[in-house]
Amino acid sequence: MSYFTGLLQTNLYVSDITDAANWYQDTLGLTIAADYGKTVVLAFGEL
Repeated sequence: MSYFTGLLQTNLYVSDITDAANWYQDTLGLTIAADYGKTVVLAFGEL
């Protein structure tokens, strides 16, 4: 039985949003659920 069922929100401040988003996609396998220009929402698993 898993006690971890999800993560609601975590904010990370980075100097280059494009490079950071690419790293999270390429390295961790996250997907961009929404792109607001200076902010992106990253997701994993089923939405």
